Amino acid sequence: PIELPPARARAPIAPLEAALADVDRVHSSAAVERMILAYAAKRWTAALLLIVTGDELIGHKGHNVENVERVALPLGSLSMLRIAHDTRRGTLARPASNVQDQLCGLLGNATAPAAAPVMVENRVVAILAVGDPSADGPRDPIPELERLVDALGAAYVRFGR
Repeated sequence: PIELPPARARAPIAPLEAALADVDRVHSSAAVERMILAYAAKRWTAALLLIVTGDELIGHKGHNVENVERVALPLGSLSMLRIAHDTRRGTLARPASNVQDQLCGLLGNATAPAAAPVMVENRVVAILAVGDPSADGPRDPIPELERLVDALGAAYVRFGR
């Protein structure tokens, strides 16, 4: 008889890849937002999705953030939110300012927050900010965070947000 090699267990799909695959199957931008924040809840202690409205960032959805609907932060003041907005890239920068202190407070007194912009047609429409990485969270949050905001931006385009 022919001896077959032992069957190999399938390699697990990385959690981010699985989450992004699920995002491709939903049918609304609100569902994508919920999925992105559910994923972020597993990787960071807090997450906050802020919508850009002119010169202000308004709280839209969050994880482990109280009174998200009452959050309003000025975009003109120096903070990692402004840096993410102006550079159109994820950032770990933590400039000393009142707005930065407010953001860190909202994110559970985060000491290592990160933020990345959500782009639609070369325009920043929202910013996703996250708090400290959880125990199994990323050492470098930027690559993961940028993939999440890319998926969210693509959903906004797909569903016409």
